[in-house]
Amino acid sequence: MLSSQSRMHFGFWNLRGLNDPLKQKAAKLFLRNNEISLMGLIEHKVKEPNIEKTLRSICPQWQHTHNSSHAPIGRILVCWNPHILNVKVLHTTSQLIHCEVSSTLDGHEFLVTYVYGANDHADRVNLWNDLCNLKNSECWVIMGDFNAIRNPREKSGGTILWPPHMDDLSNCLFSCEVDDLRYTGCHFTWSNRQDPPNHISTKLDRVLVNDNWLRTHTSSSAYFPTPGISDHSPAIVHITPPPKPPQRPFRFFDFLADHPSFLPTVQKVWRQIILGNPMFCLTEKLRRLQVEFKKLNHKEFSAISDRVATTKNQLEILHTTLGMDPTNPTAQLEEKLVYKQFLTLSRAEESFFVGIE
Repeated sequence: MLSSQSRMHFGFWNLRGLNDPLKQKAAKLFLRNNEISLMGLIEHKVKEPNIEKTLRSICPQWQHTHNSSHAPIGRILVCWNPHILNVKVLHTTSQLIHCEVSSTLDGHEFLVTYVYGANDHADRVNLWNDLCNLKNSECWVIMGDFNAIRNPREKSGGTILWPPHMDDLSNCLFSCEVDDLRYTGCHFTWSNRQDPPNHISTKLDRVLVNDNWLRTHTSSSAYFPTPGISDHSPAIVHITPPPKPPQRPFRFFDFLADHPSFLPTVQKVWRQIILGNPMFCLTEKLRRLQVEFKKLNHKEFSAISDRVATTKNQLEILHTTLGMDPTNPTAQLEEKLVYKQFLTLSRAEESFFVGIE
């Protein structure tokens, strides 16, 4: 899990080409303004010899990987801040880059797969097969431009036909056991920006996670801002540690003073040697005593009402046994002990509820 001080933001954006200085500037501002530490630049269209130079203008001193050896036209470029993350590339194809990511701050690890689906549905079959082969139970997020939608509700405008191959994405996600991470912002992440009635909007870009991700990152979410300079919305994934439950203030209850371990506990702490001025020594002994009282309270009186109910039930069983066999010496002795325990716990329960009123 991320430490209480750790937060992580990462994402992707299909900018349809990074050769344009305006899009380079947009990418740079996107990384800076959203504190992104890991980014997928989709359909970047930068030739391999020019990638280093292009990234120097966007995220200098960052590290990167790409799939240009599988797709020379420049499809997926992944870059990250090495001061925050370590990234190890595990698998690369023309339509995905699969990586293992670990935080340099707390060692937290997860898997991320950046995707850019082919335009032709027949070519995307390889993508679906590759994703199914990558299926695993580790903490996994899949994100990018799939060039496909899950159902007709993810499209506005254009034809409403639904040929069989349109089910491929949904079937793939079912096989991989992943689903959309909860998100806000734009539902339709791409549009052709044409005038009515030719305007079409679809949800081509998405962030998918498996069950392990949801269990590990209960507070994570995705955000799809407006597209800006691109015709695709970017995506930002926020990993934020869940808020800590409020700590209960220490309360001293009278029933602790009646416990046989009370005085020995006080004596043990008060005899400890603490160096410092008298006020510091007194404060430190009281602090240590508080810790010991918490342990004693948890051991002997936690879930006090449940303990009272359990002991009362034991007492009733013993009373029934003695009613049938009043001379049973074992039951007599046990009844005496349980009755004493029942009185002690009942008084502690009463003191507890009076103390919190």
